[in-house]
Amino acid sequence: MVAVPPLFSRDFRINRSTSIPIGLQIKGRVEYGIACGDFPPGTRLPTVRDLAHELGVSPVTVSQVYRQLQEEGLISSQPGRGTFVNELPAAYPAPGQLAHLDGLIDRIIAEAIHVGFDQQQLLKRISARPYTLPSAGVRVMFIGRFQDATEDYVRFLQTLTPSSTQWTATTLQEFETVLAQAPAPDLIVTLPNLVLDLRQQVGEAPPITDMLFIPSETTRIALAALDPRAQVVAVSTLPEFITTLRAGIERFAPHVPDVTYILHDAPQLAELVATADAVVYATGSGKVRDLTPSRTKVFEYRYAPDPLYFEQHVLPSLRAIQAKKQQDAREEPTGLNGETTE
Repeated sequence: MVAVPPLFSRDFRINRSTSIPIGLQIKGRVEYGIACGDFPPGTRLPTVRDLAHELGVSPVTVSQVYRQLQEEGLISSQPGRGTFVNELPAAYPAPGQLAHLDGLIDRIIAEAIHVGFDQQQLLKRISARPYTLPSAGVRVMFIGRFQDATEDYVRFLQTLTPSSTQWTATTLQEFETVLAQAPAPDLIVTLPNLVLDLRQQVGEAPPITDMLFIPSETTRIALAALDPRAQVVAVSTLPEFITTLRAGIERFAPHVPDVTYILHDAPQLAELVATADAVVYATGSGKVRDLTPSRTKVFEYRYAPDPLYFEQHVLPSLRAIQAKKQQDAREEPTGLNGETTE
Protein backbone atom coordinates (compact mmCIF):
# COMPACT_ATOMS: atom_id res chain seq x y z
CA MET A 1 0.00 0.00 0.00
CA VAL A 2 1.29 3.45 -0.92
CA ALA A 3 0.74 6.12 1.73
CA VAL A 4 -1.34 9.26 1.37
CA PRO A 5 0.46 11.48 -1.19
CA PRO A 6 2.35 14.09 0.86
CA LEU A 7 2.34 16.57 -2.05
CA PHE A 8 -1.41 16.42 -2.65
CA SER A 9 -2.36 19.40 -0.49
CA ARG A 10 0.95 21.25 -0.54
CA ASP A 11 1.13 21.57 -4.33
CA PHE A 12 -2.59 21.96 -4.94
CA ARG A 13 -4.45 25.16 -4.19
CA ILE A 14 -8.11 25.92 -4.78
CA ASN A 15 -8.50 28.87 -7.14
CA ARG A 16 -11.59 30.70 -5.89
CA SER A 17 -11.28 33.51 -8.43
CA THR A 18 -12.10 31.28 -11.40
CA SER A 19 -15.51 30.15 -12.63
CA ILE A 20 -14.32 26.52 -12.60
CA PRO A 21 -16.27 24.67 -9.87
CA ILE A 22 -14.20 23.68 -6.85
CA GLY A 23 -15.19 20.05 -7.20
CA LEU A 24 -13.98 20.00 -10.80
CA GLN A 25 -10.63 21.47 -9.73
CA ILE A 26 -10.15 18.74 -7.13
CA LYS A 27 -11.25 16.00 -9.51
CA GLY A 28 -8.87 17.27 -12.20
CA ARG A 29 -5.95 17.23 -9.76
CA VAL A 30 -6.57 13.60 -8.81
CA GLU A 31 -6.97 12.57 -12.47
CA TYR A 32 -3.73 14.39 -13.30
CA GLY A 33 -1.90 12.63 -10.48
CA ILE A 34 -3.10 9.23 -11.65
CA ALA A 35 -2.40 9.88 -15.34
CA CYS A 36 1.13 11.16 -14.67
CA GLY A 37 2.06 8.53 -12.09
CA ASP A 38 2.12 10.88 -9.09
CA PHE A 39 -0.52 8.65 -7.49
CA PRO A 40 0.47 5.09 -8.50
CA PRO A 41 -1.90 2.13 -8.08
CA GLY A 42 -2.41 1.36 -4.41
CA THR A 43 -1.96 4.96 -3.28
CA ARG A 44 -4.20 5.72 -0.30
CA LEU A 45 -5.90 9.06 -0.84
CA PRO A 46 -6.77 11.42 2.03
CA THR A 47 -10.09 10.80 3.76
CA VAL A 48 -13.00 12.99 2.75
CA ARG A 49 -12.86 14.80 6.09
CA ASP A 50 -9.07 15.31 6.02
CA LEU A 51 -8.96 16.57 2.45
CA ALA A 52 -11.93 18.89 3.00
CA HIS A 53 -10.23 20.34 6.08
CA GLU A 54 -6.86 20.81 4.33
CA LEU A 55 -8.41 22.48 1.28
CA GLY A 56 -10.96 24.49 3.21
CA VAL A 57 -13.95 23.08 1.33
CA SER A 58 -17.12 21.25 2.22
CA PRO A 59 -16.85 17.50 2.87
CA VAL A 60 -19.86 17.13 0.58
CA THR A 61 -17.77 18.52 -2.30
CA VAL A 62 -14.93 16.07 -1.69
CA SER A 63 -17.38 13.19 -1.27
CA GLN A 64 -18.97 14.00 -4.64
CA VAL A 65 -15.53 14.09 -6.30
CA TYR A 66 -14.56 10.72 -4.85
CA ARG A 67 -17.88 9.24 -5.97
CA GLN A 68 -17.35 10.48 -9.54
CA LEU A 69 -13.81 9.09 -9.64
CA GLN A 70 -15.07 5.79 -8.29
CA GLU A 71 -17.78 5.66 -10.98
CA GLU A 72 -15.05 6.18 -13.59
CA GLY A 73 -13.14 3.23 -12.15
CA LEU A 74 -10.08 5.26 -11.14
CA ILE A 75 -10.37 4.78 -7.37
CA SER A 76 -12.18 2.48 -4.98
CA SER A 77 -13.30 2.69 -1.37
CA GLN A 78 -12.43 -0.11 1.02
CA PRO A 79 -14.55 0.01 4.21
CA GLY A 80 -12.40 0.43 7.28
CA ARG A 81 -9.22 0.97 5.26
CA GLY A 82 -9.68 4.06 3.10
CA THR A 83 -9.85 5.19 -0.52
CA PHE A 84 -7.24 3.87 -2.95
CA VAL A 85 -6.09 4.38 -6.52
CA ASN A 86 -7.14 1.28 -8.42
CA GLU A 87 -4.70 -1.26 -9.71
CA LEU A 88 -4.34 -0.78 -13.44
CA PRO A 89 -4.70 -3.81 -15.70
CA ALA A 90 -1.56 -5.74 -16.48
CA ALA A 91 -1.15 -8.87 -18.54
CA TYR A 92 -0.48 -12.12 -16.68
CA PRO A 93 -0.59 -15.72 -17.89
CA ALA A 94 -4.15 -16.98 -17.97
CA PRO A 95 -5.07 -19.52 -15.26
CA GLY A 96 -4.36 -23.01 -16.46
CA GLN A 97 -2.05 -21.89 -19.27
CA LEU A 98 0.94 -23.86 -17.95
CA ALA A 99 -1.25 -26.89 -17.31
CA HIS A 100 -2.48 -26.71 -20.92
CA LEU A 101 1.12 -26.59 -22.16
CA ASP A 102 2.05 -29.58 -19.97
CA GLY A 103 -0.85 -31.50 -21.49
CA LEU A 104 0.39 -30.82 -25.03
CA ILE A 105 3.89 -31.98 -24.07
CA ASP A 106 2.47 -35.18 -22.57
CA ARG A 107 0.67 -35.89 -25.85
CA ILE A 108 3.91 -35.44 -27.80
CA ILE A 109 5.76 -37.76 -25.41
CA ALA A 110 3.04 -40.39 -25.78
CA GLU A 111 3.26 -40.18 -29.57
CA ALA A 112 7.07 -40.43 -29.43
CA ILE A 113 6.86 -43.59 -27.33
CA HIS A 114 4.23 -44.98 -29.72
CA VAL A 115 6.56 -44.67 -32.75
CA GLY A 116 9.62 -45.95 -30.83
CA PHE A 117 11.49 -42.70 -30.17
CA ASP A 118 13.61 -42.60 -27.01
CA GLN A 119 14.04 -39.38 -24.98
CA GLN A 120 17.23 -38.28 -26.74
CA GLN A 121 15.70 -38.76 -30.17
CA LEU A 122 12.65 -36.73 -29.18
CA LEU A 123 14.75 -33.90 -27.70
CA LYS A 124 16.92 -33.83 -30.81
CA ARG A 125 13.85 -33.64 -32.99
CA ILE A 126 12.40 -30.77 -30.92
CA SER A 127 15.68 -28.83 -30.79
CA ALA A 128 15.92 -28.99 -34.57
CA ARG A 129 12.62 -27.12 -34.94
CA PRO A 130 12.88 -23.30 -35.21
CA TYR A 131 11.62 -21.57 -32.08
CA THR A 132 9.70 -18.98 -34.04
CA LEU A 133 6.25 -18.66 -35.53
CA PRO A 134 4.93 -16.48 -38.32
CA SER A 135 4.16 -13.02 -37.00
CA ALA A 136 0.52 -12.54 -36.04
CA GLY A 137 -0.46 -8.92 -36.40
CA VAL A 138 -2.35 -7.38 -33.49
CA ARG A 139 -4.90 -4.67 -34.27
CA VAL A 140 -4.81 -1.89 -31.66
CA MET A 141 -7.13 1.11 -31.53
CA PHE A 142 -6.07 4.16 -29.52
CA ILE A 143 -9.05 6.31 -28.51
CA GLY A 144 -8.34 9.85 -27.32
CA ARG A 145 -10.09 13.22 -27.13
CA PHE A 146 -8.38 15.11 -29.97
CA GLN A 147 -7.45 13.55 -33.31
CA ASP A 148 -4.13 15.34 -33.87
CA ALA A 149 -2.83 14.52 -30.38
CA THR A 150 -4.06 10.92 -30.62
CA GLU A 151 -2.24 10.46 -33.94
CA ASP A 152 0.94 11.78 -32.30
CA TYR A 153 0.53 9.26 -29.47
CA VAL A 154 0.15 6.44 -31.98
CA ARG A 155 3.21 7.51 -33.99
CA PHE A 156 5.25 7.31 -30.80
CA LEU A 157 3.77 3.98 -29.69
CA GLN A 158 4.48 2.46 -33.11
CA THR A 159 8.18 2.83 -32.34
CA LEU A 160 7.71 0.64 -29.24
CA THR A 161 5.83 -2.24 -30.89
CA PRO A 162 6.57 -4.86 -33.57
CA SER A 163 6.06 -3.76 -37.15
CA SER A 164 3.18 -6.26 -37.44
CA THR A 165 1.13 -4.27 -34.89
CA GLN A 166 -1.63 -2.38 -36.70
CA TRP A 167 -2.49 0.89 -34.94
CA THR A 168 -5.59 3.00 -35.51
CA ALA A 169 -6.00 6.48 -33.99
CA THR A 170 -9.46 7.85 -33.35
CA THR A 171 -11.45 9.93 -30.88
CA LEU A 172 -14.23 9.20 -28.43
CA GLN A 173 -16.64 10.97 -30.77
CA GLU A 174 -15.65 9.00 -33.88
CA PHE A 175 -14.69 5.54 -32.67
CA GLU A 176 -18.10 3.95 -33.29
CA THR A 177 -17.96 5.08 -36.93
CA VAL A 178 -14.42 3.72 -37.26
CA LEU A 179 -15.46 0.41 -35.68
CA ALA A 180 -18.25 0.05 -38.22
CA GLN A 181 -15.88 0.59 -41.15
CA ALA A 182 -12.86 -1.48 -40.09
CA PRO A 183 -12.14 -4.91 -38.58
CA ALA A 184 -12.67 -5.04 -34.84
CA PRO A 185 -9.49 -4.30 -32.86
CA ASP A 186 -7.86 -6.92 -30.67
CA LEU A 187 -7.15 -4.29 -28.01
CA ILE A 188 -8.31 -0.76 -27.20
CA VAL A 189 -5.91 1.66 -25.50
CA THR A 190 -7.29 4.88 -24.08
CA LEU A 191 -7.06 7.60 -21.42
CA PRO A 192 -7.66 6.47 -17.81
CA ASN A 193 -10.90 8.43 -17.39
CA LEU A 194 -12.39 7.05 -20.63
CA VAL A 195 -12.06 3.36 -19.76
CA LEU A 196 -15.41 3.03 -18.01
CA ASP A 197 -17.35 4.92 -20.72
CA LEU A 198 -15.83 2.77 -23.45
CA ARG A 199 -16.44 -0.46 -21.56
CA GLN A 200 -20.11 0.45 -21.26
CA GLN A 201 -20.27 1.05 -25.02
CA VAL A 202 -18.30 -1.92 -26.38
CA GLY A 203 -19.16 -4.55 -23.77
CA GLU A 204 -16.72 -7.25 -22.70
CA ALA A 205 -14.75 -7.41 -25.96
CA PRO A 206 -12.32 -6.27 -27.09
CA PRO A 207 -10.21 -5.79 -23.95
CA ILE A 208 -9.54 -2.20 -22.93
CA THR A 209 -6.43 -0.92 -21.17
CA ASP A 210 -5.43 2.58 -20.19
CA MET A 211 -2.26 4.51 -20.99
CA LEU A 212 -0.50 6.88 -18.61
CA PHE A 213 1.08 10.09 -19.87
CA ILE A 214 3.82 12.55 -19.03
CA PRO A 215 4.28 16.07 -20.44
CA SER A 216 6.25 15.76 -23.66
CA GLU A 217 9.94 16.58 -23.68
CA THR A 218 9.28 19.62 -25.88
CA THR A 219 6.69 20.89 -23.40
CA ARG A 220 8.96 20.39 -20.40
CA ILE A 221 11.81 22.24 -22.09
CA ALA A 222 9.55 25.12 -23.15
CA LEU A 223 8.14 25.52 -19.64
CA ALA A 224 11.58 25.45 -18.04
CA ALA A 225 12.79 28.12 -20.48
CA LEU A 226 10.11 30.68 -19.56
CA ASP A 227 11.43 33.97 -18.19
CA PRO A 228 10.65 34.26 -14.46
CA ARG A 229 9.35 37.81 -15.10
CA ALA A 230 7.01 36.73 -17.90
CA GLN A 231 3.28 37.30 -17.77
CA VAL A 232 1.94 33.94 -18.94
CA VAL A 233 -1.56 33.09 -20.15
CA ALA A 234 -2.49 29.39 -20.04
CA VAL A 235 -5.46 28.45 -22.23
CA SER A 236 -7.59 25.31 -22.00
CA THR A 237 -10.41 23.94 -24.15
CA LEU A 238 -12.00 21.86 -21.39
CA PRO A 239 -12.82 23.31 -17.94
CA GLU A 240 -11.66 20.15 -16.20
CA PHE A 241 -8.24 20.39 -17.83
CA ILE A 242 -7.41 23.75 -16.25
CA THR A 243 -6.47 22.01 -13.00
CA THR A 244 -4.23 19.60 -14.90
CA LEU A 245 -2.66 22.47 -16.82
CA ARG A 246 -2.01 24.37 -13.61
CA ALA A 247 -0.41 21.37 -11.92
CA GLY A 248 1.92 20.78 -14.88
CA ILE A 249 3.00 24.41 -15.19
CA GLU A 250 3.62 24.71 -11.46
CA ARG A 251 5.65 21.51 -11.61
CA PHE A 252 7.86 22.35 -14.60
CA ALA A 253 7.88 26.16 -14.38
CA PRO A 254 7.83 26.81 -10.61
CA HIS A 255 9.96 29.91 -11.18
CA VAL A 256 7.14 31.73 -13.01
CA PRO A 257 4.64 33.25 -10.54
CA ASP A 258 2.49 35.30 -12.94
CA VAL A 259 0.24 32.80 -14.75
CA THR A 260 -3.39 33.42 -15.70
CA TYR A 261 -5.56 30.39 -16.51
CA ILE A 262 -8.49 30.84 -18.87
CA LEU A 263 -10.83 28.92 -21.18
CA HIS A 264 -10.40 29.27 -24.95
CA ASP A 265 -13.86 30.78 -25.40
CA ALA A 266 -13.70 33.31 -22.56
CA PRO A 267 -14.63 36.84 -23.71
CA GLN A 268 -11.51 38.40 -22.17
CA LEU A 269 -9.10 35.96 -23.87
CA ALA A 270 -8.07 38.33 -26.70
CA GLU A 271 -7.33 41.13 -24.24
CA LEU A 272 -5.21 38.94 -22.00
CA VAL A 273 -3.27 37.37 -24.87
CA ALA A 274 -2.52 40.78 -26.41
CA THR A 275 -0.52 41.85 -23.34
CA ALA A 276 1.03 38.49 -22.42
CA ASP A 277 4.72 37.66 -22.73
CA ALA A 278 3.97 33.95 -23.31
CA VAL A 279 0.94 31.84 -24.12
CA VAL A 280 0.66 28.15 -23.26
CA TYR A 281 -2.34 26.39 -24.77
CA ALA A 282 -3.75 22.93 -24.20
CA THR A 283 -4.38 20.54 -27.06
CA GLY A 284 -7.55 21.63 -28.83
CA SER A 285 -7.03 25.35 -28.13
CA GLY A 286 -4.69 26.05 -31.06
CA LYS A 287 -6.89 28.87 -32.41
CA VAL A 288 -5.41 31.10 -29.73
CA ARG A 289 -2.38 31.41 -32.01
CA ASP A 290 -4.46 33.67 -34.27
CA LEU A 291 -4.92 36.08 -31.37
CA THR A 292 -1.30 36.03 -30.23
CA PRO A 293 1.04 38.88 -31.34
CA SER A 294 4.09 37.79 -33.32
CA ARG A 295 6.41 39.04 -30.57
CA THR A 296 4.80 36.71 -28.00
CA LYS A 297 6.14 33.26 -27.25
CA VAL A 298 3.43 30.66 -27.79
CA PHE A 299 3.52 26.86 -27.54
CA GLU A 300 1.25 23.89 -27.01
CA TYR A 301 1.10 21.96 -23.76
CA ARG A 302 1.29 18.45 -25.20
CA TYR A 303 1.44 15.09 -23.44
CA ALA A 304 3.32 11.98 -24.53
CA PRO A 305 2.73 8.32 -23.57
CA ASP A 306 4.85 7.15 -20.66
CA PRO A 307 7.20 4.57 -22.29
CA LEU A 308 7.94 2.81 -19.00
CA TYR A 309 4.25 2.32 -18.24
CA PHE A 310 3.70 1.10 -21.80
CA GLU A 311 6.46 -1.48 -21.52
CA GLN A 312 5.29 -2.73 -18.12
CA HIS A 313 1.51 -2.77 -18.62
CA VAL A 314 0.43 -2.47 -22.25
CA LEU A 315 3.15 -4.37 -24.12
CA PRO A 316 2.59 -7.61 -22.14
CA SER A 317 -1.09 -7.45 -23.18
CA LEU A 318 -0.07 -7.10 -26.82
CA ARG A 319 2.30 -10.05 -26.55
CA ALA A 320 -0.36 -12.21 -24.90
CA ILE A 321 -2.86 -11.38 -27.66
CA GLN A 322 -0.26 -12.09 -30.34
CA ALA A 323 0.57 -15.46 -28.78
CA LYS A 324 -3.14 -16.35 -28.66
CA LYS A 325 -3.61 -15.39 -32.32
CA GLN A 326 -0.61 -17.51 -33.31
CA GLN A 327 -1.96 -20.46 -31.36
CA ASP A 328 -5.41 -20.10 -32.92
CA ALA A 329 -3.86 -19.95 -36.40
CA ARG A 330 -2.10 -23.27 -36.05
CA GLU A 331 -3.48 -26.48 -37.46
CA GLU A 332 -4.82 -29.08 -35.05
CA PRO A 333 -1.91 -30.91 -33.35
CA THR A 334 -0.72 -33.90 -35.32
CA GLY A 335 1.10 -36.98 -34.18
CA LEU A 336 4.67 -37.78 -35.08
CA ASN A 337 3.41 -40.14 -37.79
CA GLY A 338 1.50 -37.26 -39.44
CA GLU A 339 -1.94 -38.39 -38.27
CA THR A 340 -4.29 -36.02 -36.48
CA THR A 341 -4.47 -36.83 -32.78
CA GLU A 342 -7.77 -37.15 -30.95
